[in-house]
Amino acid sequence: MARRTRMTRMRRAAELYYEQHLSQREISTILGCSFATVSRLLAEAREQRIVEIRVAHPVETAPELAVELRDAFGLRDALVVRGGNNRKQGFRDVVRTAAEFLPAIIEDGVKVGVTWGETLSAVLHSMEPLSLKNVEVVQIAGSVDPETPGESGPGSAIRLAGILGARCRLIPAPAIVDSARTRELFLGQPQIRSALKRAASPDVVIQGVGTLASGMSSLRRASFISRDEREAAIAAGAVGHVAARIIGIYGEEVGDFSDRVIGIPLADIRKAGWSVGIAASVEKAAAVLGGLRGGFYNCLIGDEALVNEVLRLSRGAPPGKMEAA
Repeated sequence: MARRTRMTRMRRAAELYYEQHLSQREISTILGCSFATVSRLLAEAREQRIVEIRVAHPVETAPELAVELRDAFGLRDALVVRGGNNRKQGFRDVVRTAAEFLPAIIEDGVKVGVTWGETLSAVLHSMEPLSLKNVEVVQIAGSVDPETPGESGPGSAIRLAGILGARCRLIPAPAIVDSARTRELFLGQPQIRSALKRAASPDVVIQGVGTLASGMSSLRRASFISRDEREAAIAAGAVGHVAARIIGIYGEEVGDFSDRVIGIPLADIRKAGWSVGIAASVEKAAAVLGGLRGGFYNCLIGDEALVNEVLRLSRGAPPGKMEAA
């Protein structure tokens, strides 16, 4: 078949299929060719850009960057929003995208683990109520006490449970205590042991990205780590934290902080069917990279500037120096 004739048939098949909404079998009758030929014509029409299919997203996305990120870290999924006009717009777009995405992965009968923080709080306030059965929402680490109570571990868990119509299980303890000995005393309490047992092995984990960057660390704001401890952790290679456990750029635990954490082990987060990290700040790039390398996020929702920086750092570029705070 001559090229021009082939192009004409591709265009006509596309018109009939996409504009007139005829079935491929009906088109085969009109064009006088086989059903298989119609399928090939439609596929070629897309390849030749006679037809361009565009998915309508609530915000502008960067699908090519999402594919690069997913392939680089073997993720289950990734969503990347375009830069927007400014940082606040980027934050709003990430929040909106996460709020649209999460209902697609939370099903009847699952256990959903949550952490805390400004980003997660904003996402939960943007979600619409769902009608699900036998869902349980659990804290996966103890509580923080930020200036805004809704951003705390209990606040996030209670809010999400209300959205899902789910049971809510809280951990009646702080996320980090002052010593390993104090932690053992807490773990000796039946209520806390029971809460941690219920929180173990969540099917879905939803978390913001914990960073040690200046002015952005929830652990520092909640006075769980002192300024000196933060600086010492950074000097030892720490870049962020996952459910209060401080990690380095390769996802390794740094220092003895885990000996003071009341929460599920990182291995439980790594084994979750979905472990969604949500972030909207380029300053969190090193923390995101550590979490991705450690396997603590198998799905990332972030903005374009953040993801570009994560990919840059993953190729060996040195991270920016964190400021004291």
